[in-house]
Amino acid sequence: MKAFFDNVRVALFGNSIPQSAVAAIELIVKTCKDRGVTQLEQIAYVLATVFHEVGEGMVPTGENLNYSAQGLANNWPGRYAVDPKAKVKVPNALAKKLAHKPQAIANNCYCNRMGNGNEASGEGWKFRGRDFCQTTGKDNYRRAGTAVGVDLVAHPERIAELPIAVNTLVVGMRDGWFTTRKLSHFITTKSCDFTSARAIINGSDKAAKVASYAADFLKALRLLKQL
Repeated sequence: MKAFFDNVRVALFGNSIPQSAVAAIELIVKTCKDRGVTQLEQIAYVLATVFHEVGEGMVPTGENLNYSAQGLANNWPGRYAVDPKAKVKVPNALAKKLAHKPQAIANNCYCNRMGNGNEASGEGWKFRGRDFCQTTGKDNYRRAGTAVGVDLVAHPERIAELPIAVNTLVVGMRDGWFTTRKLSHFITTKSCDFTSARAIINGSDKAAKVASYAADFLKALRLLKQL
């Protein structure tokens, strides 16, 4: 893959690719092939998604839940703002109580949702967002574990291991786990819409930027004689 890496090194990595990114890219390309995602445009979009979500190191990360009271009100106004409909969100008493307590925030915010137990169960924290696309909730960990053959309910921390994180991402984007939208909804042998494909992960947020990354990865992938 020398030609590929020589190309993306200049286009995306500022002339220096971290070894962690090399390992992630090689594994993503292999996993895509193993999981039936063989169209170059689809592989390019998977790579672009990882590059955007976690940065140049392309290392799986955990969700940052160290929110201030204002951050809680802004991000979850229905739960943490005095008036959720107000233009300027004012933190309520609960937001002030939880501020800068990541574990308590996770247990409150994610309780009784996505298969998690109540706040006291601690499952909000146990199944907090991890991996490349912040898989969250017991039900989603269970689904990912079934797909990769690992009991992620018993061992949730393993979802951040590179092979598991890569498999979760590839299968999730292929099958529409994250928003119900799939790679095949936007990228086929007949058409390719990198911009709209952002809906697979996160609506239209930073769609143009991710599309530009995908175009760069695609250009490099086309230099390969075979995957």
